[in-house]
Amino acid sequence: MGRRWTNTNHNLDFIAKKRGKDFAIGVEVKNTLGSMDPEEIDIKIDICRYLGIVPVFAVRWNKQYIDCVRKQGGFSWFFKTQIFPLGQEKLVGQLFTRLSAGSQLKFPVTVRNSLPEKTVKVFDRWVR
Repeated sequence: MGRRWTNTNHNLDFIAKKRGKDFAIGVEVKNTLGSMDPEEIDIKIDICRYLGIVPVFAVRWNKQYIDCVRKQGGFSWFFKTQIFPLGQEKLVGQLFTRLSAGSQLKFPVTVRNSLPEKTVKVFDRWVR
């Protein structure tokens, strides 16, 4: 058994290792409308450092923290749109209608069963 983080009650969403490489990442996924709390980001980076893995944040609009993550050797994987799984079309339609009403900006929500191709390519280039 490897190391275990016990300093706080926080954890990572998952840890992944690239096949054939000595390269592991600790991934935190936030598909919510609000940004992650800066203190939580610091803790997730501390967990990764403690475990000897690279932090990756797959999040919506956390650009204010991109330099901090990059300086720690990590990767910030940004999504402009909040993604819902197939079967949630009605909910997404309601969210879009209610939250876009009276605004020139349209509420960024969608239903899909895969990640946007452009963002996957950006991550693939980084991980190589």
